[in-house]
Amino acid sequence: MLSGNNGILQKTTDAKIETGKGEVYEQISLATASGEMEYYSKGTNRLTSYKNALLNGVDGIDRDNLTDNGSNLITGTVTAKSGKQYDFSVPVPVTDIIVAEHTEQERPESTIDYGEKTAETVIVGDDITIGTEKFKVIKKSEDGKLITAMPYYNITLADTPIQSSSSGKIAFSSDSYWTEKGVDINMTEKNADGTYKNRIQQYVEAYQRTLEELGANNVTTRIAIYSELDGMNSSLHNPGQAGAFWLGTSGLDSAVMSVYRVDATGNCWSASYTKCYTSNYAGVRPLIEITL
Repeated sequence: MLSGNNGILQKTTDAKIETGKGEVYEQISLATASGEMEYYSKGTNRLTSYKNALLNGVDGIDRDNLTDNGSNLITGTVTAKSGKQYDFSVPVPVTDIIVAEHTEQERPESTIDYGEKTAETVIVGDDITIGTEKFKVIKKSEDGKLITAMPYYNITLADTPIQSSSSGKIAFSSDSYWTEKGVDINMTEKNADGTYKNRIQQYVEAYQRTLEELGANNVTTRIAIYSELDGMNSSLHNPGQAGAFWLGTSGLDSAVMSVYRVDATGNCWSASYTKCYTSNYAGVRPLIEITL
């Protein structure tokens, strides 16, 4: 039981917390209402409209920590005027906004398995695993602090991708948004509605989340480029010898703007316009980079 000054102090603290929480809730509520209006009036992407409205309308929002699941949920953290932090989640469209005191979550210990070796002794050509996901080491920096590895198989085209020898194929993009041949393509360039101009990057980022859930907390994902595979033993390009996949480099086709891909046997080819933009011609296989 609280009594005297201690009781008054506790009640004051509780009141401040509730006030801060209420202020955050009110700002989020107003921002999402604005996002919904923009969606209906301008026909923009609903998820993007909500995120932009939150970024512009909520004081103290952590811009680097605002995330979404790609379809119908936005989560983030806000620092109230009192300095107290709150986590929130917003369904899209809005039903119930949840605001709660921020809790720090410990990242799980990395679960990268180097077999009989260690991160320090692993070399090009060795296999490593993260949970059920298997990779072949294709590069290691001179100082040994960065390991680059190729998945054995393409990843599934899902919200939570995993490697599979029977993964689906996808067109690279709906048009040629780059302007030169033989250059590395900006994979994170976006349309006005906030979606990526290519159809690959969303799965690259989703696969990183898959690996993080498996405990790989020092891993990033990206699409391979032609120059880093050129001259490398083709067995390193496609360790599982299954499924073609896209690279992030435009081809040198004399007639059209094309894109490189790696075929099932590890050879790099330039895919023509029709196969890049109108055909599900290759799959997605992100490289992983392990920072030590």
